[in-house]
Amino acid sequence: MSTSPSSEPTAPAPLPVTAVTCTEDRAHVERTATLELRPGTQLLRLGPVSALAVDRTLHAELTAGFPATVLDVRIVRAWTPRGPEPSDDDSPLRRRVTSLEEERPLLEQRRDRLAARGEALGRLAADLLREIGEGAGS
Repeated sequence: MSTSPSSEPTAPAPLPVTAVTCTEDRAHVERTATLELRPGTQLLRLGPVSALAVDRTLHAELTAGFPATVLDVRIVRAWTPRGPEPSDDDSPLRRRVTSLEEERPLLEQRRDRLAARGEALGRLAADLLREIGEGAGS
């Protein structure tokens, strides 16, 4: 019995790390997932997987008690660029950075206005002191 792969987009199935072997130039990372599959051809999205993963070391096997075969395993990289606005899955720190970046121009504008007022008050104080000095000498 064979069915065509499902064309509907699915969320990636989680792949928790179960073992890691490190060498001086690479690491071998094992991930294990238990999935319920229907009979027939299946297209699975598994992740998250590092962008540095390579196809030649990719391996998949079935441990089911019935006859089944893995026909093909490959890494397909897809990247969706982030939008300019923070999304729901962003960290609280990223949302805070975004809000501070939005607040910054307003605060800079307020700082410039206050600096201009300070300069004007400084000139007024200097003029007042000069007039007081001129009045004291007469």
